Amino acid sequence: MGSFKTSRPSSIAIQLAHIDENENREVSPTFSFPVTFGDGTKGEYLLIGEEGKVGLLVGSGKTDEAVEEKFIANKANKHMWYFWGEKDSISGDFKVVEIDKEGKVLL
Repeated sequence: MGSFKTSRPSSIAIQLAHIDENENREVSPTFSFPVTFGDGTKGEYLLIGEEGKVGLLVGSGKTDEAVEEKFIANKANKHMWYFWGEKDSISGDFKVVEIDKEGKVLL
């Protein structure tokens, strides 16, 4: 799926899917935060990541009606990343990689 890393020693990595000892993949849980859309409608964004640090937007909608969009192989799409924290603590390189079941980096 993907991961986030900075090149700094205090880097953060997020896993969008968990692989257990039996090689079963489980998609990481999402979290949400409130938003007011341009038309004034109250809603929420759904993200995968580490709440309060970094998240990948995977859906949005009205409050309690937000829908998660699935990642589809070989289908281009724009993905928004969100970062929280002090400016100095989140500076550095940003790299997204895809890892297959065997742990091989594909990107």
